[in-house]
Amino acid sequence: MYNIPFPIYVDQSLQVYDYFEIVEGSWLQVLSPQVLIRQAKLLVGGMELLNGAGSMRRLGGAAAINRAGQIVYHHVANPIYRYPEWSSVLQSLQQTN
Repeated sequence: MYNIPFPIYVDQSLQVYDYFEIVEGSWLQVLSPQVLIRQAKLLVGGMELLNGAGSMRRLGGAAAINRAGQIVYHHVANPIYRYPEWSSVLQSLQQTN
């Protein structure tokens, strides 16, 4: 979907979330008007919302680990919908090489 030039893995066990200290937010963060509007737009646009394991209040995040096992990128989505653009993530990763 995003044409990312490397594999992406999802941690359904949430162990990686704990390792990277991606914690739970408050109910206000999850049920804020901004979050509800964004979720409604995704649904209307045909995006399937994932109902994963764990708490509905769990903040999202992203991490990149290189082949040597070093953390080269770490981001916690706080507020829950605030993710960086993939282009800025890729640029950040290119600077670590």
